[in-house]
Amino acid sequence: MQIGDLRARLETESSRCLQLDAKNQVLQQELLSVKATEKKCEKLEQMNKKLEQRVINLRSVAEVNVVERSQVEKYKREIKQEVDQRVRLILEKRLKEVNRFLQTQAAYQEKLEQFRESHHASIKSQMALRIEELESELRSKVTNSQELETELEKYRKLYLQESKMRMSLTEELSK
Repeated sequence: MQIGDLRARLETESSRCLQLDAKNQVLQQELLSVKATEKKCEKLEQMNKKLEQRVINLRSVAEVNVVERSQVEKYKREIKQEVDQRVRLILEKRLKEVNRFLQTQAAYQEKLEQFRESHHASIKSQMALRIEELESELRSKVTNSQELETELEKYRKLYLQESKMRMSLTEELSK
């Protein structure tokens, strides 16, 4: 019955491991999504650079059109602030997602380690009990073996005595 229980428990734990693996795959997909978002952030940064280039172009146009320099700087600051704010919001959102993913991954890893430790401890204690049972059985067999040898020795002595008596009786009868 213990082996059956252990097998059932092993199957349960194996199933749990498979579930954890499935969750791990989902989390890895989320990580890929985060990476894709990081690429989008890089594109936004490129857009920011293009916008900065556009500001530079506007500056030159402003100089040609005799637009005041302060107005161009104002546009540049506004555009830069808007892009920076968008990038910051996207990065904050993605960082929160990555942190949640990493926390979840760490929690799953910790649960898996706890499961492994408890499983190993259980197997170790079961093996210790089995060793004690086998040692007890061995002691019993050794004791039985010693008793049998003692009894065998007794019968040998009796046989030798009987053989001697027969020989002596045979000699007496022969005389």
